[in-house]
Amino acid sequence: MGEFDQNPDIDEKPPMPLRDVLEKVKPFIMAYEGIQSQEEWEEVIEETMKNVPLLKEIVDYYSGPDRVTAKRQQEELERVAKTIPASAPSSVKQFADHAVLSLQSNPGWGFDKKCQFMDKLVREAEPLPLQWLCSGQGSEDSKSYSLFHDSFQRKDARR
Repeated sequence: MGEFDQNPDIDEKPPMPLRDVLEKVKPFIMAYEGIQSQEEWEEVIEETMKNVPLLKEIVDYYSGPDRVTAKRQQEELERVAKTIPASAPSSVKQFADHAVLSLQSNPGWGFDKKCQFMDKLVREAEPLPLQWLCSGQGSEDSKSYSLFHDSFQRKDARR
């Protein structure tokens, strides 16, 4: 049974050194490449290790040196969600928590777009008019949430 306090998809483990990874897959590589002897294996490893800086440069060029891990994305989205003002109704805070979960589960959006959405959500939650919070009709949270949600959609439609 798995442990509930860990998420293997997000929890970061330190990367294995390249030489260790190559040793781990040595039998497969030797068979695939037709390497017959240990000396030949050592030559291939030395040549590969000489090319590592070039390979890293290529990876950084195409994926960017500032890659953001899934764990870092989760931390950043949660941090932004926690910046919703204390004066905001609990339903808005719950909406933000649900938005974080939805964004984490959405691989179609890039991290920058997810951050923009959460920033907008926080911005829209800040200027909640006092009449929304103090209206005597219905529960405070459901009324505020409904007005907040409608306002958010109207402003989105204008842009």
